[in-house]
Amino acid sequence: MSFYPLEHETLELALSGNLMRVPTDKFLSFEAGVPLEIFVFILAVAAGFPDDLTRQYGQRLLAGTAKAIRRLGERGIEMAGIYATSRYPAGIRLCRKLGMVEKPI
Repeated sequence: MSFYPLEHETLELALSGNLMRVPTDKFLSFEAGVPLEIFVFILAVAAGFPDDLTRQYGQRLLAGTAKAIRRLGERGIEMAGIYATSRYPAGIRLCRKLGMVEKPI
């Protein structure tokens, strides 16, 4: 799992598919008291595992991510939104299950 706060303009480019690699100078710092827009770059389980094991690893990955986000909140980090994209059906389903709003590009 990899997620970072981005400048709004950079986030919009990434969400629209017009930016495949985000330059590191576009990452913002996790700064307390500043509402941040978070972009999830990747959440993946390595290929080749049986479906039940892949699902279990994915659940642990999500639980760990939720814990990391909670810890950031405890440090005073404000998140204005959490955003992700996916070109894979499983990723799209996951975003929907997490309550993310689909935005046409």
